[in-house]
Amino acid sequence: MKNHNHKNIDINELWFECAKRSIQYEPLILTALEQLRINRYDQQCLSIVLERINSLDQQEVLHPEPFRKTNPTYNLSGKIRLGQIMHSGRIWNINSSVLCTHVIAVGRTGGGKSSYIKLIIKQLLERNEL
Repeated sequence: MKNHNHKNIDINELWFECAKRSIQYEPLILTALEQLRINRYDQQCLSIVLERINSLDQQEVLHPEPFRKTNPTYNLSGKIRLGQIMHSGRIWNINSSVLCTHVIAVGRTGGGKSSYIKLIIKQLLERNEL
């Protein structure tokens, strides 16, 4: 939103920019936006909103090294049983140490993501590792 001419700003675009940054309901911003709906040329209100947007845009969003190694606070070891493969009878495990890094559960609605996460947590609790 930098370098916008204050006279050419569309109030709907301003609301959208605030919503993208989740600031549209901050009391000062909300008041300024409502006032701008009444008088779109209110320079003080426009400056308040634009300064808040620009201050957020200048903040660093990601850590400079997003793929850095994390320092786990838990010392997990051993295998966690996730289930059994039906056609082969083979047990499906994961090494619990992988839980010290980022983990994602992906699947369709009703596919069992929450059930697997609960299963993992239950096993860790039973082993007093959480």
